[in-house]
Amino acid sequence: MHSAKLSHPLARSLAISTGLWSFAVLYRGTTAMQIAASVVLLATAFLIVIVLFPHNAEILHKNTWRWPSESRKVLLLSIMFSVSLATWYRISEQMKPLPVSIHWFVILSVLIGATEELIFRGVVQGEASRWNTTGAVYLSSLAFAGYKALLFILPADENETNLSNLFIFTFLAGILLGYARKNSGSIWPCLVAHGLFDLLVYMETPNPPWWVW
Repeated sequence: MHSAKLSHPLARSLAISTGLWSFAVLYRGTTAMQIAASVVLLATAFLIVIVLFPHNAEILHKNTWRWPSESRKVLLLSIMFSVSLATWYRISEQMKPLPVSIHWFVILSVLIGATEELIFRGVVQGEASRWNTTGAVYLSSLAFAGYKALLFILPADENETNLSNLFIFTFLAGILLGYARKNSGSIWPCLVAHGLFDLLVYMETPNPPWWVW
């Protein structure tokens, strides 16, 4: 990917999203597909580091990492949303409303969630916001929902997930997190909300689920 062709922030956001979608489709396929997935992931990482960062990436700005002391309401609402969603999920999966034990996988799940926020709300939305701040919210939500749904495409015989519901709920959650990022100007509400959700949902999970890469 030549940087001259990706001078527009929207183009960079779309290129990163496309790379992640491609990885999600390929990574649990045949050996050849897994090799291709690794190449795609490396190419996307190369794009982020070599192409995006020299453009003074939004995620590198100091304001992106400031604690939203002036937007406590956004942070509080993000936490309330996260706890409510996690509680609803646990009940819908016939789990107790709150965890009663803890296993090591919860650490990995929180790290995965943080990485997703840094990529989708930090990089994808951050870059697209130079094009249009509201459009960036929906673009990052679409990229995130598509990525999560495509992770479950293969292998089909191990997948009992309703991909339509997963896409819709992830897209809606992404919109709320995107607006938290937009209105606070900080990545922290997204990191806290996503991390708290994963903490409550996966605290009792003893081993990584089959879909964890």
